[in-house]
Amino acid sequence: MATAVRSNSHIVIMHSSSTENMKTFLFLTTLLACALYACAEVEVEEGVLVLNAENFDETVNGKDLVLVEFYAPWCGHCKTLAPHYAKAATELEALGISLAKVNADTEENRPLASRFDVKGFPTLKVFRKGEASEYDGGRTSDTIVSYMKRQNQPAVTFLNSTEQVQALADGSDIAIVAFFDAAGSEDESKFSAVANALRNSYTFAAVVAEPTIASAFGVEGSNGVIVFKPFDEKKNVLTTEEIGSLRQSISKYATPLIDEIGPTNYKGYVDSGLPIAYVFVKPEEKDDFISKVRPLAESSRGQISWVWIDAPKYMRHGQNLGLSGNTIPAFVIEETSTGLHFVFDETKTVDAEALKEFTSQYLSKQLQPTIKSEEIPTSNDGPVKVVVAKNFDTIVKDSSKHVLLEFYAPWCGHCKTLAPIWEQLGTDFASTSDIVIAKIDATANDVDPKLGIRGFPTIKLFLKDGKEAPVDYEGNRSKADLIEFITKNTGVAAPAAAASEETAEGKDEL
Repeated sequence: MATAVRSNSHIVIMHSSSTENMKTFLFLTTLLACALYACAEVEVEEGVLVLNAENFDETVNGKDLVLVEFYAPWCGHCKTLAPHYAKAATELEALGISLAKVNADTEENRPLASRFDVKGFPTLKVFRKGEASEYDGGRTSDTIVSYMKRQNQPAVTFLNSTEQVQALADGSDIAIVAFFDAAGSEDESKFSAVANALRNSYTFAAVVAEPTIASAFGVEGSNGVIVFKPFDEKKNVLTTEEIGSLRQSISKYATPLIDEIGPTNYKGYVDSGLPIAYVFVKPEEKDDFISKVRPLAESSRGQISWVWIDAPKYMRHGQNLGLSGNTIPAFVIEETSTGLHFVFDETKTVDAEALKEFTSQYLSKQLQPTIKSEEIPTSNDGPVKVVVAKNFDTIVKDSSKHVLLEFYAPWCGHCKTLAPIWEQLGTDFASTSDIVIAKIDATANDVDPKLGIRGFPTIKLFLKDGKEAPVDYEGNRSKADLIEFITKNTGVAAPAAAASEETAEGKDEL
């Protein structure tokens, strides 16, 4: 009698005449498998996969769904999240959903964190077969489990009746419904990919091989896509050209023609990638202004997002965009992708004709951006150089200097605590010709959004040969740690005064 043993794709026939041969074979097969897959072994802590630069891609690319936390050991919010994350990992493991973590504060893993645009800790991202998307759920075990369970559901729901389509349209904020003449088509595959990418923002559904249903909703031809919404036209049947650029078309029609903007929907406008045209107005006067700008909004749809904003309540945001804060109504266009803004002359009347000319000049690239900047200090000889938007390139981009720059806000408590340490740091390095300690009020001066300033204080080191890729400082804000960071990254020795001070601090008294 012979026994068949399967090993990978091969079947080996062994005769049962020798039990020892069988044991030996199985032992060797196990050893071979271990040797082949040792590189894929991943450490697990409390149900959470521990990833690093070496095993990240192999692990994440091989999983249908995984949530990854990028953390730093010293981060207080990360420590608070840790028990919730571990509890969620244990519960989700039974569903085949993995939770993983990466210590993004090590030299080995920092490039990995940078690759996924990690700017702070903790940062959580959802990965599907290696494709990353933002996690925007809660940070308790229950909310993490709930969010990931939703992520584990199909992104596209299949419908088979007119009533189902209408019920979905009526019950959703925004519903994107596709109609296909056959299952498994390339168009269906592309639609599913977009649905997966945008599943957190919209509801997606599909109808297959039901031309009568498609026709009932105004779809002509074999394939089509409709955007259902509770505002403006209520639905948009996309053209063939619009279906070809589906993500942009969804963004175009899923946003109201003119809407109030505020904290709850600002991110959606930013994520659309379109410039935002703000009309700063008193709420009781908004209807008049909306009627004035509606024709402009219709003619520039898909190019500019038009909004009105409560001027008395949010004029501080207007000042951040370059407005004086003293004039209502006011108008400004913000390019969220570049950080540039274009302010309409506040001495002129905000009327339809003037805004038509202004937006036309903007779209034809005839306008110069408004640069918000404090004036350059008449004297800037102190130990800490004062940077403003107007002298940013002169000081920070000077290729003969390493520049350690603090981005601060005057009202920030942590910035106030750091201020005397920063001054002392500047004093210590004052005699070091190629090191500059500097600061910029990031609320009073325009800052390149590519720098990713999302909180205060933020500290970045602009090296002589790395001005376009500054090094983030993420350590403790003690003078000793800051000096160590400077010397480690620049190769410049610590100033004598600072070195002797550290020695004195380290001496034992008898």
